Amino acid sequence: MESLQIKLMYGRAKDILNDANILKQSFATKSDSAYLMTLLSFELFLKCLLRIQFGKIFQTHEYKELFRKLPDHIQHTIIELAEQHMSTMANYSNVDMLLDTWSNNFIRLRYPYEAYEGLSEQEYNELGETWLKKGAINEDATFIYYPHELRGFIFALQQMINENLVNQ
Repeated sequence: MESLQIKLMYGRAKDILNDANILKQSFATKSDSAYLMTLLSFELFLKCLLRIQFGKIFQTHEYKELFRKLPDHIQHTIIELAEQHMSTMANYSNVDMLLDTWSNNFIRLRYPYEAYEGLSEQEYNELGETWLKKGAINEDATFIYYPHELRGFIFALQQMINENLVNQ
């Protein structure tokens, strides 16, 4: 029974990631839906690996909390696999920050307009213009994605899950 649930979780995560990749290829998209779907697949992959390790589901969107539940050697392996896969395209020097950013994005990007609550249209436009004039620095942005790091993490989680599914 447990093996079936893990396979179903894993299959669902792969399907959502596939759909996100199809959506990313479209020039007609106008939202962050592909990114949100990628975050959802990341969460499912992470929860799937946790289910393999502990035999239960964890009900939270706090990715750092979920990741830190994994044994240290598995955390290190995931980071190493992600670094190897992404080479110099990604920076994993602050994994906690990445996980917190993705958690916040998963929650906040569903309703991104809430980040600008209380601003007038002029203030909203000035906010963007000021950000651009300052050089469009990521750290000053309302939302930061870290797509390369996310791609590496997803790859690593899939490797770890595949390894465990083969050994079952």
